[in-house]
Formats: sequence, structure tokens, C-alpha cells
Amino acid sequence: MSETKSSFFDTLQEKVLPAVTKFSNFKFIKAMTTGITAPVCATIIGSVIAILMTPPFPPTTTGGFVDAWRGWSAANASWLSLVYSLTLNSVALYTLAGVSIATSGLNKKRPTTPLVVAMMSFMILAVNPAEGGGVLINHFGSTGLFTAIIVGYIVTDIINKLDDSKLKIKLPDAVPPNIADSIGALFNSMIVAFAVIVLRVVLVNTTGKLLPVLINSLFAPLFSASDSVWAVLLMILLVRFFWFCGLHGGNIAGSVMTPFLTANMLANSEAYASGQALPHIFTGAFNSLWGTMGMLPIAITLLLFAKSEQLKAIGRIGVVPALFCIGEPLTFGIPLVLNFQLAIPYFLTFVINGVTAYLATAAGFIGRSFVSVPWTLPHFLQAFLTTMDIKTVILYFILLVVDILIMLPFVRRYDRQLLEQEQSALD
Repeated sequence: MSETKSSFFDTLQEKVLPAVTKFSNFKFIKAMTTGITAPVCATIIGSVIAILMTPPFPPTTTGGFVDAWRGWSAANASWLSLVYSLTLNSVALYTLAGVSIATSGLNKKRPTTPLVVAMMSFMILAVNPAEGGGVLINHFGSTGLFTAIIVGYIVTDIINKLDDSKLKIKLPDAVPPNIADSIGALFNSMIVAFAVIVLRVVLVNTTGKLLPVLINSLFAPLFSASDSVWAVLLMILLVRFFWFCGLHGGNIAGSVMTPFLTANMLANSEAYASGQALPHIFTGAFNSLWGTMGMLPIAITLLLFAKSEQLKAIGRIGVVPALFCIGEPLTFGIPLVLNFQLAIPYFLTFVINGVTAYLATAAGFIGRSFVSVPWTLPHFLQAFLTTMDIKTVILYFILLVVDILIMLPFVRRYDRQLLEQEQSALD
């Protein structure tokens, strides 16, 4: 091993990996990463409802099927709008529940009372009265996402910590645990509720704005930065670097970027449902497609061109998981981890995919993503379903071929070395 590689390994093991591991193990990061996946079902159902509400055809497109769809959507607009409001447009509330339950789990506490108090606190801080009665729930969607994450974690953590203190009502052991949990934490819940009410009054009286509006204003520069080609490039490089080091790059880099990408995706879905232009390019669906599609070309290259037994076997094993967006068999089977012979094409193909897709979207060649789909769906299906644009599928297959052509010379060189080793072992 050369001195350069040895120095790289030493730095990686002594400084980089411990710091990354420490960051990913922060309680807030773990709770947010776990909790933000909670509303997946609601986002997928809401995305389907959004398409049913607003058929994905240009205004100039008319005809029997299109006109029939539009007529059906108009006739059923009432219940479609209701379901949309309670699914995709309430995703902040479901995210808060996920974060709160995850936080209680990390604190080894029952989640019931902290969850109720956290949800109550969020609604106190994010809801305004509507004229004529009722309340406005406009911050239950994308605009309330960051507030939901913060409130869900902080309120739950405070309740959990107060539960360990002496500030609670002691009940006899004969009282059922669920009842004892609720009554015993009553005093703590009232303390938190009072503090939240005071916070709302102070914020509204001093700024005239609710907490979600203030938080979104604070994060506005980050929202802008997260929707750029540089954000795409940085995200891809970080994810691939961590995978190259044998760590779960998606979880580590995603712990920072996922809230922004999720908010961007929700904003696009809300814009589509209301007939407005989609505001964002870099969304969770964009990253799921273009940020990870590079594994399938690697599997296809091995399957078609590898001659060594090791790579042929890995190609056969890895191609089906890669088709369904699972790359671990290839990452650890080839291996790609700390494999400097394949590092250049490994990083290059992922960067080309992400940057090309971003620029093509910005130029209007392909549509922007607004539909949430399961991440294990094959990429060519994701390409169409997330954008409802067939041109996205065409770009996907073009990049698939480009990736294979980039990988081919490097794979062949590495394959020859393995083949020579296998033949030497037989002699």
C-alpha cells in the first residue's frame, strides 16, 4: 500500500469516521431520521389524490379520455380535496407524531402522553382562528414541517426528562400503567402547555407571526441553497463518499438534507394540486431517482462483460436488487468500499446523473417531480411516475447507457486482475 493510501486510511479511521459516527448518533438526528419517514403512506396517497384532482395534461390537450377525467375530477372535487387535505396537506402533523414517538423510544419512555402534548403544542403554535369560526390548518403541510420536527422533539424530550424528576403525581401500583402514565404526567404536561401558550402569545404580540412563519424565514437561505445544482453535487459526493468508506451514505447525508428535500417535494405537490408552477427541482423524489440510479449500470456492466468468477457472481446476485434500488450487494460484494480502482467511475457516474438531470429539469427538457412513490420502485418507473413526463424516462435510459460506457474500461481492467488471481490460484 502506498504512503498516500496509508495516510488516507489513517485520517479516515482516526478523524473522519469517528466524527461522522458521533454526528449520526445524536439523539435529535436519530429521532428526526426515524420520524420523518412516518408519513410515507400519507404522502403517497396524497400524491395519487393530487393527480386525480388535477389530471397531468397540458391545458391545450383535449379529447374523450382527458375530458372525461377532468369532468370526473370536477364532479368529485369535494371529497378529493378533503382527502388531500387530510393526507399530503397534513404531513407535518404525521411527521411530528413520528418524531415524538421516536424520541420517546430513544429515551425509553412510553410515547402516549408526550405525543399528545407535542401535538397539542404544535397546534397551539401553528394554528390561527378562521373568520366565522373554525381554524386555519395551512401550516399542517410543507410550511409546518420544520416546526413539527422541532416541536415534536423538544416537547417530547422535555416531558421525558420531567418524568424522571420528582415533579409528578405518585399513584398506587394497582392503577393500570396507561392510566397512571397519563395522570402521573399531568403536572408536567400542564407546565409544558402553559409555556407553549406563553410562547405563542409573545411571538404573535411581538412579531405578528406564528412560529412556522418565523422558522421558515430563518431557514429561507438554506431552502434556497438546497435547491441548486451545487446542493445536488454536494449531496451526491457526500453520499458516495460515505458509501465508499463502508458507511450508509444515504442515512448520514440524508439526516441533514432530507427535511429540506421533503419540504421541497411537499411544496411541489401542493403547487401541482392548486394548479400553480412547481417551485423546486431538487426534491426527495429527484434524489431517490437520479442520486441512486448509478448502481444498476454497475450490475449490468458486470453481468454483460465480467469474465472473473467473482464479478460474474456478484453481477448475477446484484442485478435484481439494483433494479429495485438496493445497492448493498454490489457495494460490499465487488467490493466498491475503498476500491480505488473503481473510485473514479463510481463517483463520476453518479455526479453526471444528478447534474445532468438537474440541468435538464432547469432547462425545461423534463418535468419536475411532484409525486411520492416507494423508493424501491424500479428507477425507470420512478422517472415517469414522479414527474408524469415520458421524457424523463428517455433521459434515464440515455444516462443508463452513458454510465455503462464510463464503467466499462475500469471494470474490465479490474476484472482482468481478478481473473489473473483466480487462474494463479488454480495453477
